[in-house]
Formats: sequence, C-alpha cells, structure tokens
Amino acid sequence: MIFLLSLSFPVLAALFLGRRAGRRDPQGIGEFWKEAAVALAWAFVVVFLWHCLWITSTIPAPWQDTALSGVIWTVGTGAVWVPALMICYVITALKIRRAG
Repeated sequence: MIFLLSLSFPVLAALFLGRRAGRRDPQGIGEFWKEAAVALAWAFVVVFLWHCLWITSTIPAPWQDTALSGVIWTVGTGAVWVPALMICYVITALKIRRAG
C-alpha cells in the first residue's frame, strides 16, 4: 500500500510547497529564483525522506543502500514533481499579483 504513495506523495508535497512559495509574492527576478531554490530544496528533502521511509518499510537494508535508493527515486520522480512545483509556484504568484 505504501508503495502506491511513492509518486502521489511527492506530487502533493510539491503542490503544497509551490503554493507556499507563490504566496510570498516575489517582486523581482532575483527574489523569484531565490524562492524557487528554497522551495526546491525543501521539496527535495521531503521527497528524499519519504522515499527512504517507504523503501525501508518494504525492503529492510543497510542505511547506505536505502539512502542511495532514496536518491535514485527522488531524482527519478523529480521528472514529475519538479515541474508540478514550479507550475504551481508561478500560477500562485500570478494570482497573488493580480489580486494585490
């Protein structure tokens, strides 16, 4: 069951972190990229820890193997959750800018 969340949880985390970063309303290009880097760093850590958790719960292995598998899964699923994070970030920032 937890394996089924291997992709859905990272996408949900990316959507949440993208909305959170977009609500800060970046005022310039530098601030936009700074907030994007912070959101991506947080998302990478959260997704990496999530993958390590489900890998450990399904296949008991030494921590080195778990960490390596977590990195591989994080990078692999990054093809989905990174664009989702950035799209959500940009859309939320545009909505905040139009409203304010």
